[in-house]
Amino acid sequence: MTTASWCLQAGPGRLGAVALASRVGPGTGHIIQLAVDPQFQRRGTGAALLEAACGSAARAGCRRMTLLVAGPNRTARKLYEEAGFAPTASFVAAGTLDAAGQPRRLTSVALGERLTTFR
Repeated sequence: MTTASWCLQAGPGRLGAVALASRVGPGTGHIIQLAVDPQFQRRGTGAALLEAACGSAARAGCRRMTLLVAGPNRTARKLYEEAGFAPTASFVAAGTLDAAGQPRRLTSVALGERLTTFR
């Protein structure tokens, strides 16, 4: 896996969800983006795409996956934590501000050995 994507079509010409992942180093993959249309949230769609991405990475030899998630995005954080991801660092990305003009905090999270359970 160099870079791969998974999509859920919600209708003609309309995406319901998409995931994009890439290899970023020896044995390490990265979830670049995971987006789910609100009408498909809390139905297992995000979990299925995340499992597909992690499974593909595992088959390609990745034993570790990373991703970034905005600290306040509790829905996404819950999804990632339920999939075995754990917070590893927190930082403020340069030039990113929230709606109030305050620095937006992003949290890096990584998945450890549990990745090997994905098929």
